[in-house]
Amino acid sequence: GQHRPDSQSRSLCHAPILTQRRAAQPCGLGRGMAPPGRRDDVGRSRRWLPEAVSVVQKTIFAGPMWVALLGLEGTGHHGICESLVPRCEMVAESGEPCLAFDADMQIVVRQLAFALPDSLSWWRRKLSKRLTFYANLSSSKRILFQCSPSSESVHPHWSFMMSYPDAELGMQRSAAEEGKVTAHPDAVAMALAAERAGLDARFVVLRRDAADAVASISKRSALAFDVAARILRDNEAILEWQLRRLSPDFLFELPFESAPAEAAALAAFLRLNESALEESLSQRFRVTTHALSGAERAYVRHLWR
Repeated sequence: GQHRPDSQSRSLCHAPILTQRRAAQPCGLGRGMAPPGRRDDVGRSRRWLPEAVSVVQKTIFAGPMWVALLGLEGTGHHGICESLVPRCEMVAESGEPCLAFDADMQIVVRQLAFALPDSLSWWRRKLSKRLTFYANLSSSKRILFQCSPSSESVHPHWSFMMSYPDAELGMQRSAAEEGKVTAHPDAVAMALAAERAGLDARFVVLRRDAADAVASISKRSALAFDVAARILRDNEAILEWQLRRLSPDFLFELPFESAPAEAAALAAFLRLNESALEESLSQRFRVTTHALSGAERAYVRHLWR
């Protein structure tokens, strides 16, 4: 039942999995990202030298699965949540529980995103304990911390998506100077904690045309189109950097524009019933595009060049 990248896979990287990957090598769908490095002063000139980047390796553990959605704001979190949670009949093996929501884990992830220097280690321990609890469950639950509100939600009727960035988390915890720009999860920290706990963690990476994602944000918020575009562009850099540090075996890429057609591959990745997931996506996932001016689309292409 291992998920292995091949020519039909939607994993983000198709290169051999390495313990150390040179940051300058392309991986995933990063666009124009400069490699990390160290500054080497030679006389008055300065140049950046790429450093080896540790990649978290994936272990396929038996038992429960921890599922998280990774994606820019506006890339389809609501649609995939409607399609997945809760869908007990979608589990492939008869009698197994469905994707379940855990409000306690949601609180841990919220707190960890904005932990203070003196509380960081405490919240890391909380994350480790919660994941160890999952790993020791006798059932094969698939567990999400997204898609529903918790006791910490600013608005109880809002679902918490933990997107890149997350507007609710930004309103709740960020400093005035930050806004929502820094309100996003740390997928690398989550993957490391899951591996140490012996828990099977899997990430569904949501993708969408950048201009349509920006328009989705701008039309349902007070942000101007250009502001939403710049915030989303910067958060994509963070998301891509995190994805480059994860083995492709953690990841499944789900394109917004063809999500219903990916039902079979997504079902295999999450070990769900293929026909039930296909029906759910076709009924609940709405594929939409936005009417944008040529200047707006050109502006997005400029930022993502």
